[in-house]
Amino acid sequence: MLPPVPAPVVNVVKPPKARPGDDALAARIFPSLDLGDAKEQCNNRDDINAKALTVSRLSDRKVLLSLGCGMGAYNYSSLLWIANDKPPYAPVSIEANGDFDEKEASITSAMKGRGIGDCWSSETWHFNGKDFVRTGAVGDGMCRGFAGGAWSLPRYVSRVVSAPPATPSKP
Repeated sequence: MLPPVPAPVVNVVKPPKARPGDDALAARIFPSLDLGDAKEQCNNRDDINAKALTVSRLSDRKVLLSLGCGMGAYNYSSLLWIANDKPPYAPVSIEANGDFDEKEASITSAMKGRGIGDCWSSETWHFNGKDFVRTGAVGDGMCRGFAGGAWSLPRYVSRVVSAPPATPSKP
């Protein structure tokens, strides 16, 4: 029998507070976004504009852009990009999908398998100072016919560690 493999360690960098002017970044960065995925995946295509973007600060020079995309009866998805806060903005789409939690520096996606909520799956990613790294995934495997589901089975685990705050880089 093989010994257990230790869980990967992810050092999480907590984002700084929003800066004055961060709200105006959506309008500046929006024209440089590649919206090909949005036009294919989003069911709210008519509402894809700069006003639909949410901007969250990740570091002294990087921001997270979030565009609500797939909206259904009980599930929600988003498209996310990391971009520079000054030109060139150079936004890069990321695999993570879901809601950003500034306090935890995490993005979590949760999906119901059926409307009664008897089967769920979720994934979580944390910001490591450069990118979002997958830190967890769970699911309950089978729909059993009662709300809340039977159990939550881990599909991926890691050990999340808070890294010391990043010192601002010099321009």
